[in-house]
Amino acid sequence: MWSNLPKDQKQEYERLIKGFASLTDAFAQKNEEGIPAPIMNSKYQESAFAAAFHAVEEDISNSSFDSSIRIKEPDGRDRKYLVGLKTFGIGSGDQKIAQFKSSESQWTGIISRITRNAERCGGSKERINEENKELYKDLAQKISEIRNALIDSSMANLRGFTLDSEKDEVESVYHVLMPSKRGDEPKIYVGETSYTPINTQNIKILGCTMPRNPSNFSFTDGEHKYKYTSADCQLYMSFDNKDIVLEAWDIQYVEDALGIFREISDSVYGKQETGEVLLKLPQAEITESYIFKLSPQPLSGFNAPMGFGFRKMDSKGRRRALEIFKNKYENQVGNLQKFTAFFLGFSLTREK
Repeated sequence: MWSNLPKDQKQEYERLIKGFASLTDAFAQKNEEGIPAPIMNSKYQESAFAAAFHAVEEDISNSSFDSSIRIKEPDGRDRKYLVGLKTFGIGSGDQKIAQFKSSESQWTGIISRITRNAERCGGSKERINEENKELYKDLAQKISEIRNALIDSSMANLRGFTLDSEKDEVESVYHVLMPSKRGDEPKIYVGETSYTPINTQNIKILGCTMPRNPSNFSFTDGEHKYKYTSADCQLYMSFDNKDIVLEAWDIQYVEDALGIFREISDSVYGKQETGEVLLKLPQAEITESYIFKLSPQPLSGFNAPMGFGFRKMDSKGRRRALEIFKNKYENQVGNLQKFTAFFLGFSLTREK
């Protein structure tokens, strides 16, 4: 697909992706050493892909595809693509492609038998695989059939175009963006691999992933390698990351990433002078200032003051403390009858 997409649209897509990745420093963990890995967001990737290639977003309901693209060929025919979008690190392992929570009950019996068989194998991976060979094959078959049914259903409910099996040439692909590792020169690798139904006639069991979790196993259909994890009912696929790279984009990080967000905010909400006080209080002449002793432990309540110990007093204690304060400082502060102790939370005016 990538080689057939219009050059100007690919350039626009690259600009959108690199622009987002250039803001990485705004999201990077400051306590980690080395050059941060370029940041990429899957939802942003979907939006950028749709905008650049005039794609239709298909990620609705339980669809297996994220986007669909229709390209007009010089001879007038339409070239159609169904696209699964992915973003993950270039050094990442297998990626989730499906989940079967609603179908789990169809193979709970098989999982139980696999687990019981493994208990007799003394932790030997070879024995576990031999004991469960046919059970793994049966389970892989059921998982693959459901996976393929989801793909067929998604094709029947496309928004971007309808399919005519006799006339249309439709290609299904995974389009992936793979940021470089932390510490490496910042890059985003563009990759592509086939997105096909699982070939149920060619399933080969590779065995359990670890002896202590015998119900987790991997298999291949000759084109892709898959892994099923029973705890979360998820199917993963190996993307052979480095082998599917088509392009590598150099990424530069802006020095003041947060400043970019300030400029966006200014353009949307209007510019605000730095240091402007949003809450303006009535101006008054300040002749003296006082410091209240504050507790390092914040008290409960949105407006609870942090006056040390004061809020925990009963009403008599608070009244007595205010009287002591009043008597001690009456000759030093102006009209105490109008003085309000902000941190104490109420007026010092004598009660009638």
